[in-house]
Amino acid sequence: MSLNKRLVSGDPPVVDPLFSIIKYTSNGTSARSITGAGFSPGLSIHLTVSRAEYRHLYDIRRTGSGIVSGNTGLERLNFGTNDAASNGGACKPTYTSDGFDIASGNSCYNNASETNMAYLWDMGSSQTTRSGGSVTSYTYTMSNGAVSLGSYDGPGTSGTVEHGLGGTPEMYWIKCRNGGAGQNWVVYHKDIPNIPNYGLVLDTNTASGSYNYGSGWYNSTNPTSSVFSIGTGAESGSVSSSGRYYNFYAFRSISGFSKVGGWTGNGSSGRSITGFGFQPKFLLLKDTESTEQWQVYDATRGLYFWHPNLFNAHGTNSQAVQSFDTDGITLGNDGSVNSNGRDYIYLAFGGDAVRTDDQT
Repeated sequence: MSLNKRLVSGDPPVVDPLFSIIKYTSNGTSARSITGAGFSPGLSIHLTVSRAEYRHLYDIRRTGSGIVSGNTGLERLNFGTNDAASNGGACKPTYTSDGFDIASGNSCYNNASETNMAYLWDMGSSQTTRSGGSVTSYTYTMSNGAVSLGSYDGPGTSGTVEHGLGGTPEMYWIKCRNGGAGQNWVVYHKDIPNIPNYGLVLDTNTASGSYNYGSGWYNSTNPTSSVFSIGTGAESGSVSSSGRYYNFYAFRSISGFSKVGGWTGNGSSGRSITGFGFQPKFLLLKDTESTEQWQVYDATRGLYFWHPNLFNAHGTNSQAVQSFDTDGITLGNDGSVNSNGRDYIYLAFGGDAVRTDDQT
């Protein structure tokens, strides 16, 4: 039995889902209600994997932080590009109690006979205004403390932002929502070499060694259980400029649900990476030391992957990730996942609180 069939057609989850992965076929004409998430989403990523297209991120609207002029309802960020936020137009979904609705004119992920993906996180319905840092933030936090999202207004100075995660973030992303194109998706990950002096961005494949912007992005400071830091050095416009509005997304490892970690490549095919504590159903990874692309895998598409920072259809590589295992993954010897001596990072979700649904 294939990996996909084992995960999708097995016993129902024994707990309420907090993260749902839905694959569906679009019809190109009528409006659609995509259901089966098990909750009303607070964060989502949408894309078609059949052709080259933007990957779109939406999240529940916060009050308090600045709103980009003209944007109403769900605000869209192009996941993996340095564009400013937009109103979303006909592409914009509407969150429902069990998934989302898409309009009949949605050309992004409702074209005829295409395979589409939706990654949906349950972020609850309660916004918290936080002043534990020098910059006020407005947050939602997943009930198990694995994910938080929030907004803040750029102070124009270095400072700290309360993240609301309930523990120390092991990975977080920051994205400017206004100020025009050119503001990167800044990535902090505990296993990036020489963090917090060097970092990565989601919108390019550049190695961390080329991004010595730790003073600007992180104020050369690792996050704590309550705050992360922003600086005023080089490239700080992506995190702290006055008059700009910022979103952040923070993640940490929670037993049986999420894992943030890394490995050092050894160049050997068939290598097992263990210690996840679950069979993964979602995996984001990057080679930190080369220009290999970011990759996303999930349990609805076998071992196909897509790149957050490229506009291409999904692909496969027999020497990249070779299997999802009970406690981790097996790797081939492709440089994107297992070059000898290079450091790799990942974010994974799995366990009973992650639901997968193949509606194709």
